[in-house]
Amino acid sequence: MLRYKYKKYVGGCFEIAGVKKIREIIKRIEDYILENRDGLPILKECCLKNGWDYGELLELAEEHIGVKKAVEKLQNQKEVNLEKGGITGKLSKPMSAYLLERLERERAEKSMYQALEVLDGILKMDEEAAALTADAGGFGDIVQEKVHNETD
Repeated sequence: MLRYKYKKYVGGCFEIAGVKKIREIIKRIEDYILENRDGLPILKECCLKNGWDYGELLELAEEHIGVKKAVEKLQNQKEVNLEKGGITGKLSKPMSAYLLERLERERAEKSMYQALEVLDGILKMDEEAAALTADAGGFGDIVQEKVHNETD
């Protein structure tokens, strides 16, 4: 079985660690969600309570699907609580609407940045392919030779 190494939190930064530490981070996020089931779970507050750097946790979430799912679960719980709070009157409707809108904007921005990263990767692959074909004399020459040979 392959043992993947990921970053872990140690004294203000994430360092290389095993799967066991990743599970601990996921458990702490899930415990925080349960503690704030009736309130508004906030990822930055979760980070502060655990002594984690917010930006580094987000980077870790990009590298590890389990951490990513735990963060998404926290944000989904927050969205549900915002909707319920607005409907039941626990939160003012304008504040609830504002926070929901902000949450959606953050998700849209994240999706846009992910799409841009994919496009950037595709462009780099295209540039590499163009350089390789230029070095090999181009694909056009190969195709023309084959067609020419078949017609002779």
